[in-house]
Amino acid sequence: ALAAAFGLPQALVLGVGVFCLVYAIFVGSLGLVSMLPRGLVWLVVGGNTVWAIESIALLSQVQPTSLGLSAVVGQATVVAALAAGQWIGLKRSAPAPTSV
Repeated sequence: ALAAAFGLPQALVLGVGVFCLVYAIFVGSLGLVSMLPRGLVWLVVGGNTVWAIESIALLSQVQPTSLGLSAVVGQATVVAALAAGQWIGLKRSAPAPTSV
């Protein structure tokens, strides 16, 4: 029903849904760690950036409905804003002290 409303392929919507569930569990688990490795945070920032770019690129390959277009552009915008905020936070944070 969601794929038809968005005018997107069913397999794409299902695959994205499964990926988002796994990604949410992964990112949520990072919130339980007191000190995150910077490389892992950069991985999340990079992943969110790629997701936003690929979401917009997807629009050149499909013919979504107006609702689908709004949903794809909206989530790409939110994910890009999250990536920007994460990047700013990472740049402002001090590196973890290294043990000698």
